[in-house]
Amino acid sequence: MKKNLALLLTLCSFATAAKEPCKQGEASYQQCETQIGWYVGGALGFAETNSSKNKIDKYFKEHDLNIDNIKVDDDDFGSNLFIGYQFNSYFALEADYLELGDRKVNFSGETTDKAAYYDAAEHVYPQSADGVMIALTASWPVTDEIKLSAKVGYFDWEGDYITYDDQGNQGDDNIKGHDVLFGGEVNYRLADNTQLFLAYQQVELERDTNEMWSLGFRYYFGHEDSPIKTKTKTKPKAKSTPQLAAAITPKDSDNDGVFDKQDACPGSDYAYQVDSKGCTLEKAQWVDFSLAINFANDSAKIDAKYHDKIIELANFINRHKVKTLTVFGHTSAVGYERYNIKLSKQRANAIAEKLAVDFNIDAAIINAVGKGETELKVSGDTEQAHQQNRRIELTIKEQVSLPVKR
Repeated sequence: MKKNLALLLTLCSFATAAKEPCKQGEASYQQCETQIGWYVGGALGFAETNSSKNKIDKYFKEHDLNIDNIKVDDDDFGSNLFIGYQFNSYFALEADYLELGDRKVNFSGETTDKAAYYDAAEHVYPQSADGVMIALTASWPVTDEIKLSAKVGYFDWEGDYITYDDQGNQGDDNIKGHDVLFGGEVNYRLADNTQLFLAYQQVELERDTNEMWSLGFRYYFGHEDSPIKTKTKTKPKAKSTPQLAAAITPKDSDNDGVFDKQDACPGSDYAYQVDSKGCTLEKAQWVDFSLAINFANDSAKIDAKYHDKIIELANFINRHKVKTLTVFGHTSAVGYERYNIKLSKQRANAIAEKLAVDFNIDAAIINAVGKGETELKVSGDTEQAHQQNRRIELTIKEQVSLPVKR
């Protein structure tokens, strides 16, 4: 035992000498280390005993108990608190207090010897414990922020158990032991002196194996950071000769005439003028768009040949964020006036629906108006005149801010 302890301390001291920690703010698990020295922390998790209803029933039978209606509660919250010393990036020694939570068994049965019944029943339960532990942790960095750890510890534990019935009769049991605990961790560096970790631990008590998954936190303290020391070869100093200082020209990466240090809008388009801060100048300007679409006789169906024109309209609306527009529907003078009002409204609605459904234009900004035959474009009772009058018309005029060209 003494030889093994001496070997462990020798390995830890050797690894400590092999790698010194870095200054704060320059640390990483793979390059240089600041999480060295004393640390404290804790973890909270879920602990479970490797037990079952069948296993408990087997224990009852081994004690000559006829039991039924067994209900086993073999898990609970677990926790541990610890203090430790991190020798280097790879080895640490830790003292823990580990609590594996409570376990319960509810059962009923019959007996002719009540004293013997309780004396036997109070020794049957899913085992759990709490106690102190000394553990050695070995770690290996996998990235600058994450390292994996394995733990082996000597766990000195104790478990207290109480058995009671509905009449208030009570029995108890106490067991003690010391066993080897194994575990593993995934460690994440939060900062130079803080760490989060996900841990798994397993220990086999007198009869049952206990496992615990937990999430914990470590805080490192009491260690003065120092830079990594490297040996450098000195060279004889060459005689210096006077040189003229080179002129330093301020940089203008986007060629907009404003130096980078003063440029509030780096990457501005050279095609447009900029202000003193390097941001594109904009000016209020009027833009407009007009569209006319003709329809077949007695129809509100849009001819496919107008598809490209409607695409241009939708792009204009989106590009300039048009807030409202009105579509006017018209008919020829053929037919009844009341019918033509309805047909012209259908033609205006056809355009509105096309914009909303195919191009996701907000229908709330579109106003469809039916004019019927009240505003003929061409007078006369000819087919050519009727064809030009069967139409929709819209005109958009918006004032927008546009970049000013150079």
